[in-house]
Amino acid sequence: CMMKNLKVKNKLLLGFGIVLVLLLTISVAAIIGIQSINRQNDLLVEKTLANTEYVWELRRNVISEQRYELMAFAEDDLSDIKAYLDQAQKESERNLVLLEEYKTNYRVEKSKVDRLEDYLSAQAEPRARMKELLSKGTAEANAQAFAIFENEFKPILDEVAELLIEIGNEQNTMAIEATENATNLYHLILVITVALILAALLISALIVWKLLKSVTVPLAEIEQAAHALAKGDFSVDLSYDSTDEFGNACKSMHESFSTLKSIIADINCVLGALSNGDLAVETSVVYPGEMQDIESSVAKLIQKLNLSFGEIRGAADQINAGAEQVSNGA
Repeated sequence: CMMKNLKVKNKLLLGFGIVLVLLLTISVAAIIGIQSINRQNDLLVEKTLANTEYVWELRRNVISEQRYELMAFAEDDLSDIKAYLDQAQKESERNLVLLEEYKTNYRVEKSKVDRLEDYLSAQAEPRARMKELLSKGTAEANAQAFAIFENEFKPILDEVAELLIEIGNEQNTMAIEATENATNLYHLILVITVALILAALLISALIVWKLLKSVTVPLAEIEQAAHALAKGDFSVDLSYDSTDEFGNACKSMHESFSTLKSIIADINCVLGALSNGDLAVETSVVYPGEMQDIESSVAKLIQKLNLSFGEIRGAADQINAGAEQVSNGA
């Protein structure tokens, strides 16, 4: 009803405005959805998967470190022993670097990360004693170093390995959950986008239908009225009622039909009165615009008829008077 009473220009502006708002809504929703997917992807790639890689590399390095330590015990040459111990030291130092990187991005319980850091730091002291003993190259020193390895160093590595397995399992669970969340988010955004597109299409079709109806219905009535007017039929009923241009046009045509009907009825009344000999009749309605010429012509006709009948009456009176004189003379 509100759209019906708007001007045609405002109807078009409102219709296109609504369609534009729908397009903007879909665009904004799509952008937000893409950003959400991108954030979820960043979380998966930069945190979850990266942390999982850190944990598995830490585990590999711990195993390599233990292997190099055992290989050092199996060697007799001091240079080979030193080379293996240095390699084990590099693996340990690499784990400390990885741990620092992991700490900037971890998502497991902080207590587990603190325990892991404590275990990795605790390796330094027994490793230093083992290295010092192995550098002596004696059987007794080697036995003492191996005792340190079995009783002090290896338990620490075992604790580190067990803790890394636990953390790694948690990271795998997080990775699976992050992947599922990303997939669910993608499907949700896809459903929302499709729903918005369908709603926009439906609303746009409804608006177009309303606009067409608001134009074609009054135009059909105006066309019908114009054809009727051309045929001299003033009985057409214009039912379209609105404050827009079409409504004003229908109202103007309805007023024109009423005025024409009144003028025709008035002319019929005047002519009827004249045919009955009533020369005192006058027009009873206002003739608008150029139709005042018709009113003037009717008035002149009545005036001339009055003059003509007056002259005829005068001539008749003279004839009667002459006839009476002839009769009297006879």
